Amino acid sequence: TADPAATDDSTFVSTIDRKKIFIINEQTIDHCHIAPCCHPIPDDDALGYIDEAEQTFPLHKRECDVATRLKTQFGNNIVAVRWQMQRGHLFETTVHVEGADEKGTLLQIAESISKRSGLNVKGLNIQADKGYFHAELTVLAHDNREVTQLCENLLKIEAILKAVRT
Repeated sequence: TADPAATDDSTFVSTIDRKKIFIINEQTIDHCHIAPCCHPIPDDDALGYIDEAEQTFPLHKRECDVATRLKTQFGNNIVAVRWQMQRGHLFETTVHVEGADEKGTLLQIAESISKRSGLNVKGLNIQADKGYFHAELTVLAHDNREVTQLCENLLKIEAILKAVRT
């Protein structure tokens, strides 16, 4: 098999063995495409899809609706994958947060995020109406464990009723 770091995406896609588990690591991740529909990150149950037309290798969460359609229509192009990433890469993901719109909640959210080392905030969109707020928190994380820990920390804030990765 060719050295993944020395190949372009189309050459890379042609070297993927459909019968073996594909390892996602620092050498292969740059040739993979993170599907925008589900944004899989390390520790997610994911799969790869060999897109022969585009010569790309998108990664999807297994439970993603698009992945389900691809499995049904193009099963021969589905590849089992396993994450073996070190902590060098950051992946964008979104956490949906809901709760009571109380004074000081935003400060508590900011404090909860800042206590979590290695987690970078890329965006925060909050809207409040009739005493409740809805927020979309976009973060850069190394893996799903960091995001799960963030959600657990946010749920410790009394005013927060829901904190889940979307």
